[in-house]
Amino acid sequence: MAVSEDAHDGWLPATGGPVRVRAGRWWDAIRAPLVHAWVVPEWVAHVPAIVSRRPDRLTWLVPVGCIVLADLPAAVELLRDGEDVVVPPADAYRQAAGTPPETHWTLPPLGAGGPVMDPPDALIRALRAAVGDRHAGVPA
Repeated sequence: MAVSEDAHDGWLPATGGPVRVRAGRWWDAIRAPLVHAWVVPEWVAHVPAIVSRRPDRLTWLVPVGCIVLADLPAAVELLRDGEDVVVPPADAYRQAAGTPPETHWTLPPLGAGGPVMDPPDALIRALRAAVGDRHAGVPA
């Protein structure tokens, strides 16, 4: 999986299949199980996120270094510093008709705000309210 020459900002392929991109350079990522992520509908409906069907996860891209693990609920992962994220091409997003690809965007990623959420504070608050407390044993 390599990123093509026509990739947005050097990491988001315009078309084709998904690619593996390392977090920590262009963005970090927040990943939550779909079962938890769907309980924050305002973020699923209005902010581009990556849906992965295997395993069932929803991933939001956030600015590098803006999140501390202690801020996230235990069921939510923080991906940074070279951890891989499978990124679908910009043209792979959920549409009203048809079945989306196994890995796809919830919304077109090159829309109004772009694919990276800044700042993610309201999303983190919504996930904590929906999913529960912060990571156990990790100081805030």
